[in-house]
Parts: sequence; structure tokens; C-alpha cells
Amino acid sequence: MSKKSVVLSSIILIAAVIALSTIYFVHGHQKQPVWQMPAPDIPVQTRTFDGLTFSLRNAAYTEDGVSLGIEVKGGGQVENDLAYEFYNDGHRFASSVSGKMYELGDQHYYLTADTDEVSDLPDRLNLKINILSRKSALEPHRLSATFEVPLNKEN
Repeated sequence: MSKKSVVLSSIILIAAVIALSTIYFVHGHQKQPVWQMPAPDIPVQTRTFDGLTFSLRNAAYTEDGVSLGIEVKGGGQVENDLAYEFYNDGHRFASSVSGKMYELGDQHYYLTADTDEVSDLPDRLNLKINILSRKSALEPHRLSATFEVPLNKEN
């Protein structure tokens, strides 16, 4: 290789590194859109105990499952080891759920709780949700917030 080829290759390599670095820093460090808590689709119910405030804001019932949206102030899933129980007319039909946690601020979260255990349920639920909480994994669930909301199955 001639000296001219080495210099030209080095310039192209340096230009490529600068271009890729610029693209990474411009696009990789752009501010991500802020997640917005959805507007309530049911009358908001709020329960407070032991420094935790739960506000049931959203609920939906389809043939695929029941979905809840709960605003929590004073801590979230990690700090309180939350568990959920779903009842219809006093009979528990689900206790294991999936969901997501969105951080809204210091000790302020929006949690979703979803269950697909809805087979053999009527088109109208007299839904009761019991949220259980414990501050450490070594103690039993000792705190409880109960919400009741009637839900019709959506198509």
C-alpha cells in the first residue's frame, strides 16, 4: 500500500467514526417522550392505609381478561410486594396477575393489573379487587385495600 492510500483510508475511517458518533449522541440521547397516565374511565375510588394511597382509576372487562389501572402514592410494587385478588359476587376467580409499573415521581406509580382467568364468568361482573401489601418478604400480607366496581363485558 502506498502512503497516499493509507492516508486516504485513515481519513475515511476517522470521518466514519465522527459521523457515527454524532448520530449516536444526537439520536441516542434525545429525551424520551414522557409517559402520561390515562384519564380515568370509571369513577375514581381511593383507599389509604399505612402511608400508601391506592386510587383505582381504570377498569375493563373483555372475553380476554380483566384489566385495572391503579395509581399508587407512597411506594410501588417493589417497596410493598403487592398482590391482587379478583372476586365476582364473593367468589375469587383470580389471584395471579401480570402488569406493568410506570414511575410518575418519587414514591408515585401507575400500576396495571391484568388477569386472563375469566372463563365461565357472566357478562356482568360485580368485581371486587383486594390489593394486599407487605413491607418485606418475611412478613405476611398485612395491609389490604378493597375496591368494588360493576363491569360489563366489552366486545
